[in-house]
Amino acid sequence: SDVMAGAGRRKEDAQRLHDELKQKFGYMGTVDHKTVGAEDLFRIWRAARSPNDYRFGLQAMNLFYNFGVKLKHREIASRLLCAAMVCKVETEAVELIKLYGSWLQKPPDTALIYGVMGHFLDADEYLVVREIAQAVREDWRIPVEPPLYALSMEAMLRLPAGGGEGENGGGDPIVEAATLHADARAVGVRLPAPLHVRLLDASLEAFGAVAPSPPQGGEPEVQQEQDGAEEPASAAGGGSSGGDEVSPEALAYLKVALQAAEGLARDGHLLGGSSAASV
Repeated sequence: SDVMAGAGRRKEDAQRLHDELKQKFGYMGTVDHKTVGAEDLFRIWRAARSPNDYRFGLQAMNLFYNFGVKLKHREIASRLLCAAMVCKVETEAVELIKLYGSWLQKPPDTALIYGVMGHFLDADEYLVVREIAQAVREDWRIPVEPPLYALSMEAMLRLPAGGGEGENGGGDPIVEAATLHADARAVGVRLPAPLHVRLLDASLEAFGAVAPSPPQGGEPEVQQEQDGAEEPASAAGGGSSGGDEVSPEALAYLKVALQAAEGLARDGHLLGGSSAASV
């Protein structure tokens, strides 16, 4: 019974702490600003364990804004992000990462942002990972680091072919990952070797799946050259019949493979430079 009573008290903690803070402000908000602050919020957020608790935490935050009490603590966004994940309101965590700048001075810690991205990666919510990465990339207050590209590229590579198309946007997984890979180069972010290799392997595998198979034995081609009957017709028609042509899609994958190989060399993971022969 004592255990049940203790659990009940913990369950009520967030609401109780919110009510106590509300009493401090009173109806008119005539409270000494030195007696309330971010620590009061942090106590509520630490006690929060459910979506309802999270709402009490936001309501407590509104008290500060409504009555003009400034919140300048650098960890507010980070701790609120932690509370959102603990309370299992993951969509609130995503919105916080995207929109914190409209009401908070400091961004969440990057390690926590990567944790949220990893959560959605494990949950197979790959487009959400990309959404977070895009928000971070466009925010000058958040540093751009290798884990951002590692998580977002992995998410794109896990997309099914064409899985990003439709109202959610997106496209070819290899091309999406290559775009992120090129962006890292553009902003001077050095990527780890396994990430380059991951893109290299995926692009070569995709190339092999769409590239034409090499001719077996070569006898039909030799015989055709000897007869010489159909070759002029083929040439007049603008080339071969198309069975051995490399499609633009295959060439695009090969280009991505070269890009990944060059990235290995550029970021110092190879003793020599990359070349078409090395791919």
